[in-house]
Amino acid sequence: MTHLTATTALPSHQEALTLLRSTVQNRHAASGQIHGPVTAAWWHNGEYGESEEWILLLKTTTTRRPALEHHITTNHPWGPSAELTITPIDGSPTYLTWITQTTT
Repeated sequence: MTHLTATTALPSHQEALTLLRSTVQNRHAASGQIHGPVTAAWWHNGEYGESEEWILLLKTTTTRRPALEHHITTNHPWGPSAELTITPIDGSPTYLTWITQTTT
């Protein structure tokens, strides 16, 4: 089983907290953290913009990724949102086992 870190950005701490809680409570992720606020710069519909955002990092498995993606997409305040998953090169076997057991 492969383990993943998924990330998305949200417009407020409260919205990030709401999504974090529902994601972990539904076992789409074993855990997560909110980082921010951060300053974001982006292009959207041909226009440059900047905003304050909160970054949500989530630890999960490849098995849970489809459910996680669906949960984020349907519960994100921006609608179908930017969600990126990263496969770690390595990790503590005990921690990776915990992620697997927690999301099963």
